[in-house]
Amino acid sequence: MGVLWQTLKDVKKPRVAILGAGLSGKAVLDYLSQTIAPVLSDLRVSLRDEKDRPCPDWAKNRPWVEWRCGENWLSDLSETILFRSPGIRPDLPELTRATKAGAVMTSEIALLCRNCPSRIYAVTGSDGKTTTSAMTHAVLQAACDGTHRVYLGGNIGRSLLCDLPHMTACDRVVLELSSFQLCDFYPHTRAAAVLNLTENHLNWHTSMEEYRQAKAHILPHAKRRVLSADDPATLSMAQPGDCLFSTEMPPDALWQQYGRRPLVCLCEGTVCLCENGETTPVFAAKDLPLPGVHHLRDAMAAMGLLWGDVSPEVMRAGLLSFHGVPHRMQKVTTVGGVVCVDSSIDTTPARTAATLAATPGRPTVICGGSDKGVSYLPLARALIARAGCVVLTGQTRDAIRRALTEENCPPELPVVVCEDFEEAVRVAFSLTPPGETLLLSPACASFDRFEDYRARSRLFCETVRRLP
Repeated sequence: MGVLWQTLKDVKKPRVAILGAGLSGKAVLDYLSQTIAPVLSDLRVSLRDEKDRPCPDWAKNRPWVEWRCGENWLSDLSETILFRSPGIRPDLPELTRATKAGAVMTSEIALLCRNCPSRIYAVTGSDGKTTTSAMTHAVLQAACDGTHRVYLGGNIGRSLLCDLPHMTACDRVVLELSSFQLCDFYPHTRAAAVLNLTENHLNWHTSMEEYRQAKAHILPHAKRRVLSADDPATLSMAQPGDCLFSTEMPPDALWQQYGRRPLVCLCEGTVCLCENGETTPVFAAKDLPLPGVHHLRDAMAAMGLLWGDVSPEVMRAGLLSFHGVPHRMQKVTTVGGVVCVDSSIDTTPARTAATLAATPGRPTVICGGSDKGVSYLPLARALIARAGCVVLTGQTRDAIRRALTEENCPPELPVVVCEDFEEAVRVAFSLTPPGETLLLSPACASFDRFEDYRARSRLFCETVRRLP
C-alpha cells in the first residue's frame, strides 16, 4: 500500500478525501474498505461530488464515510490524502491550497500502478486505445499457460484496484489510460504506447499543448516505448531506440529516415517485425478480422508493446482471433435490407473518419453529442467524401452543420437535423436505401444526454430493433 499506508499510519486521525463519486471513486472506496479500514479503526473518509445528489448506495452503511456534495463539495478540505477522479482538474484552487498545506494528492490509477507487482502494458492516444488495449490483452491471453492471470482495465471501464491484493509478479496487466488519468502522473511500465494525437477534450484541457503533455507522461518510465511513425504529433515524442509502427513506409525507408530501431511495418502486404536487418513475418494484413487501416495500426501497436515478451506465433494467433470491442463497427441487425451498425464508441472526428473509410458504400451517418471543444472541419470533410446522408443530433448538431457549410457541403448530400436521438435514428433509417448501411458514429462524447457511450449504444440498438 506504499505511501498511502505509511501516511495514514503516521497520523493521529487518518483522513482521506475521495473527489468524485463515479467509477473511480467507487473503486477507491471499495479498496479502502477491503484493505485499510479493517486495520485502521479510526479511518475517516469524505466522499465528495460536485453534483447535488443523494449519497450513492455503494457508499451507504459505512459509518466512517461522510457524504459531501453540491456547491460546497470542496469546502473544509483538510484531509491527509486526496484521491482525484479523472474528470477533476488537479489545479482547482481548493486542491492547490490543500497540497500546499501538506496533503498528498493521488488517484485510483496511480495507487494501482505504484503498488502493482505485475508487468504493466499501457496504452494512450486520441483514438484506438480501447481496441489496442483489448488486442494486447487478447495476445497475452493467447500466451497464458495457466501459470498466471491477465488483467485489462483503466479507462476501458473497469478498475483493477480490488484485484491488486491478488496480483503477482507472474501476472500481466494492460491499462488503457486517458489524458485525464495521466495529467499529473508518470506510470512505471513494462511497455507504453502513444498511438496518435488529434484534437480531443479541449473543453477540459487548457490547450492542445497541455493535452499533448499529459499524453506524453506515459513514456518517461516505460522500458519499451512504442510510437506511430504515421502520426507527426506522436512521432515528435520519439527518442533513439523507440519502437515505431507504420502502415505507410517500408522498413528501409523508416530506417533511412529515423535510424536503426525496432519497427512494426508492412512488407508487401505482410505485417512484420523488423530489427537489426532481420524481418520476421507475422500475418498477412488481409487476414486481420477487423476492417480498416486504423485497426491494422492498432494491431501493430499491440505487437510493438509485446515484442520480446510474446512469440510472433502467439501474436498471430491472438490478433487473428480478435473480433473487436463492443460498440465499435458492430452489426446490430438488418432491417429491410439496411444494415444497422453501432459505432457509438467513436467519440472523436478522427475515429468517425476512420470508421467511414472502412465502411463500404455511402452510409447514412448519425453524428453529434456533447462538445469537447474540438474542430469539426475534419469530420465535415470525411462526411462529404464518404457519407450518403448525414443526420445530426445532440448538443453539437449545429456546430457540425456549420462545419459542413464551411466545407461547401454539396447539395446532393442530404443533411438533416433532429433534436431527439430516437427520432434521429428513425429518420436516418427512412433515408437509407436497401443495401446501404445505417451507421451510428457520433464523433462526439455522449454526456449531453447519456451516462456514457454504452447507454447511447443501447438506445440505438433498441430503436433499430423496433423498426418495421
